[in-house]
Amino acid sequence: MMSSQLSNRTRAQSVRLIFLKAAIVACTAAGGQAQQDYIPYGPLTPPPAKVVHTVLPRTVELIDEAIRAEKDLPRKVELIADLGRCSENAAAAAILKRLLDDPSPDVRASAIRSLWLIKAADEASLNKLLNDASPVVRRELVRVGVAEAILSGLKDQDPALRAASLSTSVNDATDRAIAERIPQLDPPLQAIAARTLGIRKAAGSSAVVAALLGSENVVVRVAAIDALRSMGTIDASQVDAQLAHAHSAVRRAATAAAMVLADEPRAKVATRSIADADHAVRTAAAQLLATLPAPSSVPLLVPQLSEGYEPLRLASRDALATIAAANPACAAQVIPAAASLLKNADPHRRVDGSFLLGHLKSKEALTDHIAMLDDADWRVVEQAAKSLGPIGDLSAGEKLVETALRSAKLSEQLDRDMIIVQTSAGGHAILSATMLRHTPVIKATAHFYLDKNAPGDLRQASVYALGVLGQPDEVAAGVKGLLGRINDIEESTLVVAEGIKALGNAMVTSSVSQLQHISKSSPQITVDYQYTAHVALGRIQGTSEPFVQPDVEQEAETSIRAMKQ
Repeated sequence: MMSSQLSNRTRAQSVRLIFLKAAIVACTAAGGQAQQDYIPYGPLTPPPAKVVHTVLPRTVELIDEAIRAEKDLPRKVELIADLGRCSENAAAAAILKRLLDDPSPDVRASAIRSLWLIKAADEASLNKLLNDASPVVRRELVRVGVAEAILSGLKDQDPALRAASLSTSVNDATDRAIAERIPQLDPPLQAIAARTLGIRKAAGSSAVVAALLGSENVVVRVAAIDALRSMGTIDASQVDAQLAHAHSAVRRAATAAAMVLADEPRAKVATRSIADADHAVRTAAAQLLATLPAPSSVPLLVPQLSEGYEPLRLASRDALATIAAANPACAAQVIPAAASLLKNADPHRRVDGSFLLGHLKSKEALTDHIAMLDDADWRVVEQAAKSLGPIGDLSAGEKLVETALRSAKLSEQLDRDMIIVQTSAGGHAILSATMLRHTPVIKATAHFYLDKNAPGDLRQASVYALGVLGQPDEVAAGVKGLLGRINDIEESTLVVAEGIKALGNAMVTSSVSQLQHISKSSPQITVDYQYTAHVALGRIQGTSEPFVQPDVEQEAETSIRAMKQ
């Protein structure tokens, strides 16, 4: 049985769409003619509409009246937070500045936060609260980034305020002040301070942070390593020293930090850490090796595929693909290693082998690779279906079509996850056949896209294949029924969108008026459809006009709202 990680479909589905868009846009015809201008497979994301934030003046008045009358403190604080949603509103700002003088520290603190949110927190208004009697108020000043409050807070007697000040820095002066405090701090606060300086990339404080590399506290050491990495100031000797630490978290952080070193010391760290007993350390080492396209990296990475730790497996596989693509000498080793995995007893390894060969567009062991479409495990079939299209050999076309048809025959014995994999495999098989320009796929899968009960992957892929490989009249007739369902709430919007794109991909000039109608703003037609039609129309007409949505008016989500007249 395959691991639970491999059955995680959420990650696989997101990666799948990225792979498809990259592969299909760059697909190559059998005769070698590049097909660069097809509208890519998958949903198109329209440019966002400009959001205009609004609030009725009467709404602000009502909130102000409620604040004045409210006796319950939590409700009063909630109302003040409402004013913080009234973006850049002068009336709201005036109310909040008045509340900075309220007797309640919770009210004053909430007013500070809301002023900051609506970008009305001027320096004069906030500085008068620097010496406020309440640490709650002083802490809020720190959180919104008032430099003087941070500097004062570092010396404050309130522990929560000191911690907030250590975790917030806004300029060189606050960086230096935090660094100066580090030697006197307890370990938990040292870790907070180091992380803050790392986020700020405060290289001027690197000496103070580097002193923490000798801490007996693991959390402090890791924070110091990460901060020095972020600053870009960690050196090879510091990394080497941390790799000898007994705790794997320190060794992992040190291995990851080696990413900022020069090639030679980085390679030494990677070679050392890939042999570490801890899988997380080795995962970081595999990521280092991905930046070192040397043949010596290949024999270090291949065994990691079989370690049973999914992050290590994926990092190693990605590293192999990356270095093989960058260096022919690496590819000369990776390709035969990948081919040898196609008949491995472990389905994970068969998937890995197919992935690498597809990524490298290698025809090595092509007969065995095509045979994987008959594998008993649909996860293996899915990967082979993904890989055979980019490899670009038309001899896989017929078998890919057979796989697509077989994938539609769902077994009641399969669980839901495996059904998803099976239909995904079929969709990829159609897409790969399309990439190979295997035109029989059109007729063989035409029955899918008009059948609402057919699996979604097969429906989408089949109509995409029609648009890429079909003749204009054939495409117009094929998608006519789909476009008639544009307002059918029971129809898949993804399938209809592929039908719209098919008209553009096939350059169906007779559909121009229909696409123009769809592309126009209308309450009955979704923005996604409008944008898809706009793109299809642009391809047919050879235009690249920008798609501009009407501004969207967004009213502040406050607990009290005035009624529009």
